Amino acid sequence: MPHHSDDRPEHDRGQPHAPNRASPAGTAFLDLEITEVLKTEARSLAREAVRDIFREAMRVRLSERLGPRLRAIAEVTADALADEVETNLQIEALIQRQRSLSEDREEQLKAALDRARSARPEPPAQRTSGRRSGAAKRRP
Repeated sequence: MPHHSDDRPEHDRGQPHAPNRASPAGTAFLDLEITEVLKTEARSLAREAVRDIFREAMRVRLSERLGPRLRAIAEVTADALADEVETNLQIEALIQRQRSLSEDREEQLKAALDRARSARPEPPAQRTSGRRSGAAKRRP
């Protein structure tokens, strides 16, 4: 963090600092240049207000000259977007329905396999002999 020669809060450090005006010890938390801060804020708000006035004036003028055409374009664009959203919602509903059906079928399959296992008789115990299971030894 860079070292600053004054005790002003960081957001005030970009403002001009009056020479020979040191803050008394233990008063770094005070904003002794509040009028400068307020002037800067007022200028910023004034610029913003001018932009708002320009924006509103332009909106009115464009509406006077192009209003019906711009509204027609906006309506077509909004309808196209609404159609896309509705289609996507329908697709998402179909996917969710298919997902649910697949989960249900999976459960049904597990239940059917469990029933089949419990219904089949136990295989007879195989005898253990010296042979490998089911494989006959070949002689060369």
